[in-house]
Amino acid sequence: MWKIEICPICGKSFECRTSQKYCSAKCRRKAEWLRKKNKLLEPAVKKCEVCGNLFERYGDQKYCSIKCRRKAEWLRAKSNLPVRKCEICGKSFKPKSRGVKYCSVKCQKKTQAEKICETCGKIFRPRPNVAKEQRFCSRKCRRYKVKCVVCGKEFASYSTEKKYCSEECLHKAQAEKICVVCGKVFKPRISDKQKFCGAVCETKFHNAYNRIYSSEHRTRKDYSEKNCAICGKIFKPRSYKQITCGSLKCRRRNGEANRIKRLTKKRKCIVCGKEYEGARKTCSDDCLKKFTIGLRNWIFQGSKKNGKKKN
Repeated sequence: MWKIEICPICGKSFECRTSQKYCSAKCRRKAEWLRKKNKLLEPAVKKCEVCGNLFERYGDQKYCSIKCRRKAEWLRAKSNLPVRKCEICGKSFKPKSRGVKYCSVKCQKKTQAEKICETCGKIFRPRPNVAKEQRFCSRKCRRYKVKCVVCGKEFASYSTEKKYCSEECLHKAQAEKICVVCGKVFKPRISDKQKFCGAVCETKFHNAYNRIYSSEHRTRKDYSEKNCAICGKIFKPRSYKQITCGSLKCRRRNGEANRIKRLTKKRKCIVCGKEYEGARKTCSDDCLKKFTIGLRNWIFQGSKKNGKKKN
C-alpha cells in the first residue's frame, strides 16, 4: 500500500511503500552529515578508563591523552599473557612480555655461570645483561694497582698504561729542552713535542713566520727588462707574456695589430677546402649552412643509435 509521508529535512510530502524517511538521496546524505556533525561538535564529559580523570570527549574518544591510550594497549596485551612459574624459585608471576622466564633479577643471576674476580679473586655471578664483558666483582676491584716510575708510590688507575701518579712526577721524568725563540732551558709540561718555554715565545714565533710568508707571497718575480714592441721604451714586465709598456697608446695599437692579423690570416674552409682570409671557420654563408645541417644530422643519428642500444 502506498503511504504519504513528510521529509524531516526539506518538509516535502512524498508517496512510499516501504519505511522510507527521506524524499531523495540528497536529504538522506544531509541527515547523515548532520548526525556526524552533532557528534563531533557537541562535547560530553567522560571519565578516562586508565587514570580516571574527567575530560571533554569528542565522538567515540575513550582516553584523555595518548599516554593513557598506549598504557591501555599495553595492559590489554599483558592481560592476554598466561601466568607462569619461575624456573628457579617456583613462584607464580605474570610476565610483562613473552620472553620473560624468571620472576626477578636475582633469579636471573642464578642462571649465570660463576666467575673469578681478576683483582681480589672472589667468586661472583655477573649481571645477565653484561655477562660476557664483566670481569670484576665491584667498582673498587675494577681499578688496577700501579707503581709510579719516579717516586715509587702505589696508586689506583683504570688502565695499566699509566706510569705517573701526578703531574709533578710526569714533569720530573721528562727530558730538558731548549726554547727555539729565547734559548732558555725548560721541561715540557704538555707533551714531548713542545718547542717553546711559554705562550709569549710561541706568539712571537708565529707573528714572525706570518710576516715572512706574507712578504714572500706579495713580492712579484723579477723578470728581465724588455723593449716595448711599439714605442721601443725599456720597461720591466709583470709577466713573461707582456710585450708593450703600460701606456694606453701602446696597448691600443697592439690590440689593433692583433685584430688585423686575425682578419688577414689565411685559412682553409671546413666544407669546400678553399683558401680565404678572415676570422670565420667557413668561406661563405652557403658553406656555413651546409656545415650546420650536417652537424644537426650527425647529432640526431647519434641520439638514435644510443636509444637503440639502451632498448
